[in-house]
Amino acid sequence: MSAGSRSVDSRDVAQRGDASTSVPHHPGAQALGAVITVLVATNDSTLRIAIEAACLKHEGLVISGRAKNAAEAVQLAARTQPDICLLDVDMHGSEIDPTWEIRARLPRTKIVLMSLHSTDEQLLAAVKTGIDGFLFKDMNLERVPNALIDVFNGKAALPRTVTARLLTGFRTSGPNWRSVAGEGPKKRITSREWEVLDLLGQELSTYEIAERLVLSAGAVRCHISSAVRKLGAVDRQDALRLLRQDAA
Repeated sequence: MSAGSRSVDSRDVAQRGDASTSVPHHPGAQALGAVITVLVATNDSTLRIAIEAACLKHEGLVISGRAKNAAEAVQLAARTQPDICLLDVDMHGSEIDPTWEIRARLPRTKIVLMSLHSTDEQLLAAVKTGIDGFLFKDMNLERVPNALIDVFNGKAALPRTVTARLLTGFRTSGPNWRSVAGEGPKKRITSREWEVLDLLGQELSTYEIAERLVLSAGAVRCHISSAVRKLGAVDRQDALRLLRQDAA
């Protein structure tokens, strides 16, 4: 612990409810009696209150920030630099992906996601962004604090059923390739690139494609650019022309 570090009463800070509270970081804080700061981002007030009530029972945890949407979560995380961000993936009203943004800006901050449910594809996509845990909202919320402490101490917070699904998903998630006929020899793009182009051809916007495929808008744009390059197309419209020509 650095010379300027100090222990903070987690109950005192949590009860003040100051979303902008900035508490100093303490590597190994739990063992040394200091605090683990947690930013909770959800627009579900019932869920937030229940999580905060559970965390309040643990001296080592402080709710140092509260956000109601993704943009607010990113801004608050950048300002307060919490140890852990607990993000509700079911939040609405934002086109940005807080997981990617926070991971890029704060690589040392742990990220735990919560959701009502998830598909295998959503789980794989989330894990590939570098998250440290994935919890379900129907769990016993009294167990959330221990899960967060485990994450802080370098362990993954994943239910057993999720772990099994992830192992199965990773075994089958290698890139699959599809050939597209065009001028000259056939060109190959990944199945994901094909899928993105197909949705683009259905006149979906970048953000609509991102929502449909559980990707960030930036990832969708990268897939489009990659497909255009691999197909030797002039632009996305030319790539769509080649795709339609192959399907004809």
